[in-house]
Amino acid sequence: MAFAGRAKEYSPEEIRQFRITIPDVINEIEVQTGGKISKWDWRPVNWPVAIGKLVEAITGSPKPLFGNNPVCGASTFIYYDEDTKEILPITKVVDVDGFEKTVWDLHSKAVRGGVWRGIATVETLKLLRYVKHKALGTYLPTS
Repeated sequence: MAFAGRAKEYSPEEIRQFRITIPDVINEIEVQTGGKISKWDWRPVNWPVAIGKLVEAITGSPKPLFGNNPVCGASTFIYYDEDTKEILPITKVVDVDGFEKTVWDLHSKAVRGGVWRGIATVETLKLLRYVKHKALGTYLPTS
């Protein structure tokens, strides 16, 4: 986190007292949510770059990418389950690590162009296998 503007009005001791780091925030969120959002539910802010790169490769059109140093932030997505009235971090709804790996694999195919772009486009359906939420279970085969 950053102090900006008139932080010079504070002593170094006061600045240290008010300082909170990204890991501090993540740990506090875990405590304040009773573990519903744990420190393991966070990923680097640039995690969605893989999705943007795949969409670029498939469509042939540039997309906004949020690339920054992976240690400059952390992010997670929260899903609100209407049935249970519970919040769920994306890691409980989607296998994000498997999803990301498959996205990069598909991107590698799509950037070859030609028929490979078409194959990668069709194979994006493979990404559904990483969705763990019960609502999708009614649409996917169990095996």
